[in-house]
Amino acid sequence: MHRGIASSSFLDLLASAGRRDRGRFFNRLLGAVYVGVYRIELHIPASRSLKAKRSVVNAIRARLTRMNLAVAEVDGQDLWQSCVLGAAAVSADAVFLDNLADKIEDACYRDGRAQVLRIQRDVIPFG
Repeated sequence: MHRGIASSSFLDLLASAGRRDRGRFFNRLLGAVYVGVYRIELHIPASRSLKAKRSVVNAIRARLTRMNLAVAEVDGQDLWQSCVLGAAAVSADAVFLDNLADKIEDACYRDGRAQVLRIQRDVIPFG
């Protein structure tokens, strides 16, 4: 007899998975899409000109872009020591996007020339 996708081995596998893994499984099965939106406020204390600030911001933007984030400077363009970056990512895994804020903070601190004042994050289901 053909049972389809709900065979006993499938159900046993699903039952043995942890709660978090089951959620990820169903998100991928149903084709869920999540958008992670991040607002990163930076202070660049050693910057004495917009050119010096741009050097730091471009290095951080490049590092975040390598993490597959879309990044733009959204505020503080005319200030020497302040910068606000907006970043976005898309994934089928909401937990991954929620944890991405910690990786963003680590990437900003790795430069050493900027201090992270605040990171705001929002994970939005889409579709």
